[in-house]
Amino acid sequence: MNRIDDKLAGWTALERYLSDQVDTAIANRNIMVYYQPIIRTITGKICAFEALARWDDPIHGMITPRVFLAVLEATRQTHKLDVAVVEEVCRMLAGRLAQGYPVLPVSLNLSRIDFLAGDFFDIVETAVNRHQLPRKLLRIEVTENLLAADNRITASLRRFQEAGYSILLDDFGQGNSSLNVLKNHQFEALKIDLRFLAPFSPRAKTIIESVVCMAKKMGIHTLAEGVETKEQVEFLTAIGCEQVQGFYYGRPLPMDGVLNHCEEKGVLLEPIEADGCLNAAGIYAFDTKAPMILYELHNGKLRYLKTTAAFNRAILLLGIDSPMDLAQQKNSEARDCLAAIRLGSMQAIKSGQKVTQQLALSDKLCLLEIVYISQYQQHRIFRCHLTIISRTQLVDSFLRENP
Repeated sequence: MNRIDDKLAGWTALERYLSDQVDTAIANRNIMVYYQPIIRTITGKICAFEALARWDDPIHGMITPRVFLAVLEATRQTHKLDVAVVEEVCRMLAGRLAQGYPVLPVSLNLSRIDFLAGDFFDIVETAVNRHQLPRKLLRIEVTENLLAADNRITASLRRFQEAGYSILLDDFGQGNSSLNVLKNHQFEALKIDLRFLAPFSPRAKTIIESVVCMAKKMGIHTLAEGVETKEQVEFLTAIGCEQVQGFYYGRPLPMDGVLNHCEEKGVLLEPIEADGCLNAAGIYAFDTKAPMILYELHNGKLRYLKTTAAFNRAILLLGIDSPMDLAQQKNSEARDCLAAIRLGSMQAIKSGQKVTQQLALSDKLCLLEIVYISQYQQHRIFRCHLTIISRTQLVDSFLRENP
């Protein structure tokens, strides 16, 4: 017997049935594509989806992915499933575009067999061209173990990247050579699965924060999957993890179902035009322990994307009770501070450089260091670092310089 026959020898009747029926299931659309939303932490809106296969069999009912994927991998048939998923995702995106509905990028999980069974790049390109889709709507997810399997896979992924597809490294940290993979390959994003770091302990949090910090320094975006609790979302947002995905926002569903579920929870789609701008803001080095804000100005109105606890404490010293009081100009201190932020923001746009605005409030001197980051349409994003110097500090400094 060959290796496949050896594996089949101990199989159950269900596993043999699935192996025999995969072609029929694809043809009859018993294998369907479900979608799980991916949320951008600084906006709280859906920025992408991951496509996940589900098998609803007329005899056995819903088959879990763990069961049918193991069967397809053992019988080297995963490429059949993934070709069907690519076609269905492209058909869905083209249908929504034709009806004038908004669309967002969709991630596709590719396996080793996809690359070795044929030219999967050509399969994806053919589907994209047939449906007349921009390549930015499809993202390719691979695992580090896949990259170590064969040089042909690396060459194929390079073709995807050169054509304009984004490549995501899935299950980062699960393999044995994660850092080596990062050294030798370029990825748009790392996907960190929180289930590999369960329980969500202080030690696990330290590891996650270190990975996010490292990725930012390398210019790589971060996405945490397996997110199940509000505590996890708040922690990931605070450390600068850009995107999150998991049961906290909902289980995978058909597209209409997932959109309805998210809308009921108040989680909406962000405009695809904002993707590049918000990606630039998300990856920007932001010191979560410093008195800083990441904010958007639109028609003169300030909207916070991220604030730190240190910033909240700093404005309290100026007589401004909260960031919202600053944005809404609740008192004279808030009005003066917001005016300085707006002026500094406009100067930063014109100069293209970091701008420092000085503002005297009560007995304190405020230094507002403002950096212009990105823009889409009339939405402009900035970072502001606030430094407060008290009158006592000013006097001491003057006396040291003028003894």
